[in-house]
Amino acid sequence: DAQLRRVSELRTRIPEDLPPAARRDLRARARRELPARLYALAEPLGLTVTRVSIRDQRHRWGSCSPSGHISLNWRLVTMPEWVRDYVLYHELMHLRRL
Repeated sequence: DAQLRRVSELRTRIPEDLPPAARRDLRARARRELPARLYALAEPLGLTVTRVSIRDQRHRWGSCSPSGHISLNWRLVTMPEWVRDYVLYHELMHLRRL
């Protein structure tokens, strides 16, 4: 599928050997930007997110618990906005159907 191939190519844009300072800066940016965007998308849908965590997940973009806790991969902050929003909406939809 072309869409999966595009996302896979995007994933390779983030080198695994980033300098520690660059990694720290990206993680800080993710903590600032991703939860705010997630809450903004959840509100008009009438969905309640109880907690947001920014994690260093190697094989997942995000996850959602039955209690409404959403974990997001810090690397999402390096993706184009459409990819970020797709992942955030995907996790939000788990609040409707796990």
